Amino acid sequence: MQKKWFCFLSNYSDNAHGVFICGVCVDVMHRQIFNQTPLGVMWCIQDFFKEHPAAAAARTVQQCIENIRLNAEQLKRDGDLMHQFLASYQ
Repeated sequence: MQKKWFCFLSNYSDNAHGVFICGVCVDVMHRQIFNQTPLGVMWCIQDFFKEHPAAAAARTVQQCIENIRLNAEQLKRDGDLMHQFLASYQ
């Protein structure tokens, strides 16, 4: 997943086409990356879009960051219970 993020970063363009699809790319990537260092990903996304504002994707980026934060908090709070529950079905 890191390769996809770095590919996105290296090919990002501030032109209309790049801004239009960046919301879709961020949404798809954040859904796939959550299992891999979610808070680190959140900060990468947040920092990137502070430096490269994309008005067309602003709401999508905000939703992705909120989703990552909520998922990380839930995993921190309920991770052991979820692990026990899932382990009981193996």
